[in-house]
Amino acid sequence: MNPRVFLPSAGIVLALVISGAVWTEPVGRAMEQLNRVLIHQFGWVYTIAVAALLVFVLAVLLHPRFRRLRLGPQDSQPEYTYLSWFAMLFSAGMGIGLLFYGVAEPLLHYLEPPHGEGGTPAAANESMRLTFYHWGLHPWAVYIVVALALAFFSYRHDLPLSLRSALYPLIGERINGAAGDVMDSLAVIGTVLGVATSLGLGVMQVNAGLAQVDLLAISTRNQVILIAVIMGIATISVLSGLNNGIRLLSRANLFLGTLLMLFVFAFGPTVMVLYGLLQTVGSYVQGLIELTLRTDVFRGQDWQAGWTLFYWAWWISWCPFVGMFIARVSRGRTVGEFILGTLLVPTGFTFLWMSIFGISALQLEMQAGQLGAIVQADNSRALFAMLESMPVAAITIPLATAVIVGYFVTSADSGALVMNILSSGGNPNPPLLQKLFWSVLTGAAAAVLLLAGGLQALQTATLTAALPLSIVLLLIAWGLWTALRVDAAQEQQISRMPEPRLDWLARYLRERRQRERPVGEGPGLRAPGRWLQLWPRPVRHWLIRRERFKDRARATEVLDEAEAELEQCMDEMVMPALKAVQAALAEEGHPVRAERTRQGARLCLVRDQQELPIYVVEGRLYQRPSFAFPALHGRPERPRRSTVHVTSDGLAREWDVAHCDPDTLYNDALRECRKWLAW
Repeated sequence: MNPRVFLPSAGIVLALVISGAVWTEPVGRAMEQLNRVLIHQFGWVYTIAVAALLVFVLAVLLHPRFRRLRLGPQDSQPEYTYLSWFAMLFSAGMGIGLLFYGVAEPLLHYLEPPHGEGGTPAAANESMRLTFYHWGLHPWAVYIVVALALAFFSYRHDLPLSLRSALYPLIGERINGAAGDVMDSLAVIGTVLGVATSLGLGVMQVNAGLAQVDLLAISTRNQVILIAVIMGIATISVLSGLNNGIRLLSRANLFLGTLLMLFVFAFGPTVMVLYGLLQTVGSYVQGLIELTLRTDVFRGQDWQAGWTLFYWAWWISWCPFVGMFIARVSRGRTVGEFILGTLLVPTGFTFLWMSIFGISALQLEMQAGQLGAIVQADNSRALFAMLESMPVAAITIPLATAVIVGYFVTSADSGALVMNILSSGGNPNPPLLQKLFWSVLTGAAAAVLLLAGGLQALQTATLTAALPLSIVLLLIAWGLWTALRVDAAQEQQISRMPEPRLDWLARYLRERRQRERPVGEGPGLRAPGRWLQLWPRPVRHWLIRRERFKDRARATEVLDEAEAELEQCMDEMVMPALKAVQAALAEEGHPVRAERTRQGARLCLVRDQQELPIYVVEGRLYQRPSFAFPALHGRPERPRRSTVHVTSDGLAREWDVAHCDPDTLYNDALRECRKWLAW
C-alpha cells in the first residue's frame, strides 16, 4: 500500500460518503448548484479535451512507425486471445451504459430533440445519429489515451502500472514524488465516482427489471439493498483474481448480451434495423466534425449539459479505471493492433447494439405510441417495456436482468482492481483487505449518491471528477507522443541496415532468381541466363564461385570489425559508465561493484559475502537478414551487427553500439539500480 495515495483518496471519498449519508438534502442542493456552475463555466473544457484526444489517437494510428511498436519487449506475445480481450474491453468499457441507454436514449432524443420538432421522421434520424455520436469513437479515444500510456510505460519501460507513469516524459523522476501521488489520488477519486455513477444506473435498471416481473418494488431503499447484494458478488469476483473472476464473467456477459441482442434483432424490425444502421453510420461519419465541436451556445445549453457533457465527463472519469484495466490485459500487442482493436471493434459492436435496440424501440413508438410515455416517466424501465411487447417476455426480461447484473459485477470488480493497483503504487497484486475496502467503499458511494438525488447527483459527481482529469489527459497525450517518437527513432536506428555495394553479377543473380524461380522451389537457378550462356559451363561456375568467395571474405572482415567494435564499446563506454554508477551508489550507502565479464560487464550488489547481479550488459552479434543481402545467398557467413544487450530486473532491451554513449548508459543503469534497491 502507498499511504500517500491511499490515505488522501480514501479520506476524501469517505468524507463525501459520510456527509451525503448524514446531510442528504443539503448535499443534494449543493450538488445541484455545483452542476450548474460546471456546465455553464467549464463545459467547453470537456468538449476541447475529448476532441483533442480523438485527433491524437487517429494521428498515432496513422503514423507508420508508431503503430509497429509493441506494448512490451519486441518479442513479447499477447496474454489473452482476441475473444477474451474483446470481451473484457467491452464489459469494462460500457456494458451497463448500453443496457441502460440502448432503448431510452434514442426514444428520448426522438420525443425531445435538441433542434426541431419531436416525433417526426427527421427527429428519428437525428436521434440515432446523436446516439452514435455519444457512444461511438469519442469514449474509446479517451480510454485509449490512458490505456496506451500505461501499457507503453509499464510494459516497455518497466515503470509502475500507475497513472503517474504516463507523465514520466514530462516530469521525469518527479513522478515518484508529490506530483505522482496527486496524480494517482485524482485517478482513484475519479474512478470511485465514475464507477459509482455506473453502479447507480445499473442498480436502478436491475430494480426496474425485478419490478417488471413483480419481484421487487421500485424504491431507493430497495436499490440500496441491491447495491449491497451485488457488491458482495463483485467482491468475491475481485478476490478470485483477474483470470478466474473478471475474465470468465466478461465472456459470460458478452455471450448473454449477444444472445439478447440477436433475439431482439430476430423478433424486431430486422430489415428496418439494417437500413437504419447503414444510414446512421453514414450520417455519423458525415457530421463527425460538426457534432464534435457543437456547443449550442446560441440555443441554450440545457440539452448539451444533460447529454453530451454528461457523457464526456462520464468517459473521462472512467478513463483511469477503464484505461488501466485495458492496459492490464493488453500486454504484448502492437500499438496499431491495440488502437484498431480498442477503437473499431467495440465501436462497431456498440453501433450494432444501438441500432437493434434503438430502431426497434423507435418503430414500436411510431406504431403504438406507448413506449415513449413510459421512458419519459422512468427511463430505467425502457428496456423491459420494449421486451414486454415481444414474444417470450417471461424469459427475456429475466435474461436482461441477469445481463445487467453481470455487467454490474464486472464494472465493480474491474474498478476495485484498478483502485487497488493505484493505491498500491502500481502493485498488480495488492493486499486482500485493501481489495475488500475499495469494493465496500465504491458500493457505499453509489448508495449515497442515489440517496442524495438519484440521477442528478450521479451526473454532478461525474462532472466534478472529470474536470481536473481533462487537463491531465491532455498532458498524458503530450508525454505519450514524445515517448513514441523517441522509441520509434530508436527502433528505426536498430533496424536500419545499410545494404553493401553489389557488383554486376550479384545484381544479376538477384534479379534472375526473382524472375525465374518458381513459387515453392528452392534457391537454385532454374535455367541459365541469356548472356551468361555465351560462356562455357566451367567458366560460368567459376565466376559464381569467385563471387561467393568474395562474399565470404567480406563477411569475415565485417565480423572481425563488429567484434572489435564491441570490445571497444565495453572498454571505453560501458565500464566507465558502470564505474560511475558504482561511485554514485557507494555515496548513498549501497555496496555495488562494477566488473568486467567475458560477455560484457555487470553491476553486482554485495550482500552477505555474495554478489547479486542487478544490472547486466552483454555484447551480442546478430546476423543481418539474408534478404537484405541477396548476393550472399543466405549463407551463415553474412555480415553481422553489434548491439549492447542490457538486462535489469528480468527485463531486457537492446541498443545499437553506434548509438550507445556513456551518459545514456549511466542514467539508465543508475535509474534501474535505484528502482531495484527501492524494492
